[in-house]
Amino acid sequence: MTAPVYLHKPAVVCALGETTDQVADALFNSAQKQLTFTDAFSPDHTLPLGVIDAELPALTGNAASRNNRLLLKALEQLQASVDALLDSYPSHRIGVVLGTSTSGIGDAEKAFDEEQPDGLPDWYHYSMQEIGAPAQ
Repeated sequence: MTAPVYLHKPAVVCALGETTDQVADALFNSAQKQLTFTDAFSPDHTLPLGVIDAELPALTGNAASRNNRLLLKALEQLQASVDALLDSYPSHRIGVVLGTSTSGIGDAEKAFDEEQPDGLPDWYHYSMQEIGAPAQ
């Protein structure tokens, strides 16, 4: 028999909203369009895109990727729940699963745009995009 596993409190940051309540409202109740028409990624060609408007927390050093800032924004929603669990259970019994859909490719694109003859900009490190980067 396998012991049950529980998803106690999901968190989300996406184009539909910054919380599960906002996402549910956008999906089921909102008449508002959920796409933003922009040419930010296709100059002179406007496209309907899902854009995250949330203010993201600041990070420094190698962790300062948009990907990690999005994950930290989601983690902030879980912090009170994690703290409460830590009052009742040892840390090795608690798991937090974080994930994104982009691996930070936007930061790599920006770095390639800024590439100089001597290489990529100092702020960019390939390790920012590795699958385990958020765990660092």
